[in-house]
Amino acid sequence: MRGGTGGLGFRLNVLKWTPNGTTPGFTLAGTVKAEPPPAPAARTTGLRILVAEDHPVNQEVAKLILQRLGHRVVAVADGRAALAALAPSRREAFDLVLMDVQMPDGDGFETTLLIRAREAGRHARLPIIALTAHALASDREKAFEVGCDGYLAKPCEPRAVVAEVQRFLGRNNGH
Repeated sequence: MRGGTGGLGFRLNVLKWTPNGTTPGFTLAGTVKAEPPPAPAARTTGLRILVAEDHPVNQEVAKLILQRLGHRVVAVADGRAALAALAPSRREAFDLVLMDVQMPDGDGFETTLLIRAREAGRHARLPIIALTAHALASDREKAFEVGCDGYLAKPCEPRAVVAEVQRFLGRNNGH
């Protein structure tokens, strides 16, 4: 849905599960303003991006920002699902990963280490941007130590997401 201010409007209804069924939880509504950056020489749309994020609202916001820019987005909720989505046996490769560092079944740091181990000896390197609610310098350093290529502190401003993704456009195309 379109917002009145030129952004992309959204409404997310979250239901609370109980043993007796679901009940209304809360509704999140708003507008995501993702202004496309200036056109670079590299491909700017149509990237295939994996969002590994366990929080459904953060997942949806990231998807809206990236889809608004013309990218194809697949979202998963944990490290194990991220590894499965990135398995070499999969037909479609990803161009970039946004990786939450705190997820169940393999946090983002562990998952990034496993991805980098899979890449050992190969020329191609999948760009991974760490997402974290912890904006400490030590968290940023750890993200780069385990093999992340970028870093974003949550909550992420749409412009920051756009700028960070833009840094990697065209670097790893042609899997």
